[in-house]
Amino acid sequence: MSAPRILSKATLPIGKTVRRRGPRTEVLTDKLCDDILSYVGPLLAKHKGCDILDGNPGAGLWSSKIHEFLKPRRHVLIEEDEAYMPLLRPYLDAPGSTYVHAPYDGGRPAGFARTLDEGYLPDQQALSKDDPRLNQPNNTLLVMANLTRSYISSKVNSELYKRHNVHALTTAAFTHSLFHQYGLIRMLLWVDEGVKDAMIPRSLAMNAYTMGFNWAANANIVADTSPDRLGRGSPDAGGVDVDFASAVQTARKMQWSGMKLPPGRSWEYHEKAWEMSTRLEHSEQPESLHHLLPEVTTRDTLAKDELQELELAYASGNLGRFLGQPTNGGSVQPRNIDPRFIRMLYLQKMEKFYQARRSRGSKPNEKYIAHLRLTRRMFETDFRLRSGKASNEEYMAATKAMHQMGEDCIAIEKSSMIPSSARMFRLARDNRNAYYVDPPFLMWDRRQYEPLKILKDELRATDGAALLDVQPKPPSRTITADELAYWKKFVELLYTRPSSTIKAALEHMAAGSSEVVLERVPSLSDLSRGGSLNPGMLSVRALSPELLDDVVQAYRSWIFRPDHVEKKLITKDLDWDDLIFTMAGVELPRRS
Repeated sequence: MSAPRILSKATLPIGKTVRRRGPRTEVLTDKLCDDILSYVGPLLAKHKGCDILDGNPGAGLWSSKIHEFLKPRRHVLIEEDEAYMPLLRPYLDAPGSTYVHAPYDGGRPAGFARTLDEGYLPDQQALSKDDPRLNQPNNTLLVMANLTRSYISSKVNSELYKRHNVHALTTAAFTHSLFHQYGLIRMLLWVDEGVKDAMIPRSLAMNAYTMGFNWAANANIVADTSPDRLGRGSPDAGGVDVDFASAVQTARKMQWSGMKLPPGRSWEYHEKAWEMSTRLEHSEQPESLHHLLPEVTTRDTLAKDELQELELAYASGNLGRFLGQPTNGGSVQPRNIDPRFIRMLYLQKMEKFYQARRSRGSKPNEKYIAHLRLTRRMFETDFRLRSGKASNEEYMAATKAMHQMGEDCIAIEKSSMIPSSARMFRLARDNRNAYYVDPPFLMWDRRQYEPLKILKDELRATDGAALLDVQPKPPSRTITADELAYWKKFVELLYTRPSSTIKAALEHMAAGSSEVVLERVPSLSDLSRGGSLNPGMLSVRALSPELLDDVVQAYRSWIFRPDHVEKKLITKDLDWDDLIFTMAGVELPRRS
């Protein structure tokens, strides 16, 4: 049986959804480009005079603005869509132009590989595998790409493919492949809203793609169509409003570095965080925000303020149900409804919900209160000992207490809580701990600045979009492509049970593995690396990529690994490009 027929048989449900090309996000206004460069331009200045690999430049507006700012030595436009060539031709044909056209698909790793194979970067030299510069930033090359094009009609599969592309371009730094053969290369990537949320989540909603991306790179969201969306649930679920504490921390970093969002690009939550930040003493470091938590403004308060403003506007006649006069002889079309009115109704409904919950809370369940106190004590114990100032006696006593508190929490969950409540409490604990690890566990909480708000009609985008600034990190150890694939599949298996403890997840994956593996991972008890005095209570989603790597290596050293699990971990995946484009009948570019 030929390869295409095997692919067809194995992947027919996905193959049926393939289409040749879909829409992509386009930047429509000069002002958006200018505001982005005025905001982060100083951070990009080190790349002036560099080479640029520019995947899917489209109409070329964003590309031309970057070109004017950096004045690159060579700017390769990787664009295969002939429809854009009349718009790109003036850049290519201008006297003294440093633009070059590569007629390949700049939205896929294969397109970048073909461009490099064809010699479009003559001034970049591939480094030998023992050259230390492989693990150092190479500022003479910048990669730009628009990864928003849909290749598959199924939205779910299309998003998975886009995540795969971001993951592949980033983790190539670990294997020194693609353009990372020249060193660690910075990337400016336009991605869909869903891909952004998957790669830089604002809560512990993780998956294997997320963890691989976090392992391989540091990234900041430069611009976003929805920067004001919060991620960690209600203040009740988190115990404190960690989102606001994170926003205050970021505002302080921006003030220390002299960054400020351009006029009209901010939003209320950031502005309140900025006001809070200005009240702090200047001698204090940006990370020292633990003492602020009692005075943090919660989202409950912000929602009440917004509801009050909307209700006043409605009462005064400045807000109505509809934006304009009824059309078609009195009938009202759905598009005429004022979104502020819908927002007011939603906030009123949520206020009733919170009032009812607060009313029920006047007679709290003693077991729930006991659980809250235990999780708070566990958090405070871990937080206090991270300073490293505790004596050996204090450390041993705290370790014993943590194990007992963990057992007590589990007992309460099993005897007195419905599963959904237990999950909420565990999530609250994990969210707090993830934020107060140094550095914070979530890449979102490590951001150096807030995203710039993209205004309506500045992008042609179906579901929102964002610009990511991705800077690869050097690997902590030598990693082959096969080891990277094994790591990702292992994490995928663990993440079938993300809220479970690492012990339970390992047992579910391979019976008998937890006792052996956890004994070989002392870093799980290392507070400086995000571990815990009670590592058995650490959930899968609370483990950093580095700790997960320790777990993976410990598992691989276990000689009694079950064959059926090992087969899953070493079986090679079908190539995404083969999977999709063979089904569509599209001829793929092949590397020589």
